Amino acid sequence: MEAAALDHDVTILLLALGFSPKNIGYHYLRQALWLTLQDPSMLELITKNLYPDLAKTFGTKPTDIERTIRFTVGEWYKEKVPGTQIPVQGMGLFQIPTDCPSNQSLFKFLTTFLQEAHTSLS
Repeated sequence: MEAAALDHDVTILLLALGFSPKNIGYHYLRQALWLTLQDPSMLELITKNLYPDLAKTFGTKPTDIERTIRFTVGEWYKEKVPGTQIPVQGMGLFQIPTDCPSNQSLFKFLTTFLQEAHTSLS
């Protein structure tokens, strides 16, 4: 994926789903998606690879990254109706999971959604 298009689509997706840029967890999640789209193998070892990389970028500890994203996802999910479909501009419908997703599950859902959106647009 082209970097500019990827950056745009990650932002559009997170905003459409209701994540707020005022929350530091949004920025961690945004960067996590960027990294997992660039290197999908990061989805398999998030505590050994993804969180340490994010911690270096943001100047914090991997445990703080994990905790903040987990909190952000939990708060986001509380506001959603499980199974609801949310339209994402130019990318289709994103379905809210039936259970609150773990960080890793949400990364996988969002990464897959973005990859499929780009495949269908190509």
